[in-house]
Amino acid sequence: MANAKLVASARSAFGKGAARQARRDGQVPSVLYSAGSEAQHIVVDAHEAFLVVKNNRTETIDLEVDGKVVAVSIKDVQRDSVGRVIEHIDFFVA
Repeated sequence: MANAKLVASARSAFGKGAARQARRDGQVPSVLYSAGSEAQHIVVDAHEAFLVVKNNRTETIDLEVDGKVVAVSIKDVQRDSVGRVIEHIDFFVA
């Protein structure tokens, strides 16, 4: 079976206000971690992220960040306690 694919872009604005604005724009603030390097802050499409988390929670995902494809796994998903909307995703390079 082919890996799920998710497209992300780098995020330059940080903080509560920037995260809320990204969510209003239909994006999920996320972080890409890898051993031995600094964390990379990214945003992914909220609907696509929901589908990937729903169907491929334990699978490897091909994450395309600004044209570069990286194989990642989902480390953590934070959801809103009332609406169950995805608030934040932590990806880890597999």
